Amino acid sequence: MGNVKEGTIQKKKINPESILTKIREQYPDIEIGWNLERLYGDETLTACLIENLVSNAVHAGNRVKIHADSKNISIWNDGKTIDQKTLKAMNKNQNLTDYKIDRHGYGIRLCHEIAAIHGWKLLYRSKDGEGTMVILTINN
Repeated sequence: MGNVKEGTIQKKKINPESILTKIREQYPDIEIGWNLERLYGDETLTACLIENLVSNAVHAGNRVKIHADSKNISIWNDGKTIDQKTLKAMNKNQNLTDYKIDRHGYGIRLCHEIAAIHGWKLLYRSKDGEGTMVILTINN
């Protein structure tokens, strides 16, 4: 994790199927639509990022869906809606510990940092009746 703080990582080809296999083993009930054949980045950090986002979704709702293609990895859950003030802070990577985000304030900040050093973007969306989604835009 020191590489995140230093802003340096070694990007290489990752087999996204290995990350997906771990997720399926840990969370057999989530719905998966996976059409991502290649991914470039630090394998450990990328796995940590995706696993953390999935874990957050699983703990926030009863139903979770993952969709991945060559441009985005999105993770949706049917949990409680996040209020707009908190959502704005999450998307701007502000000091999230000042907001009520259960116990995920530091984890969300770390996810943003991992995404940023890869040149990726994280975007959170949450709407009444539609659930909450995090979208990881990847640049392969």
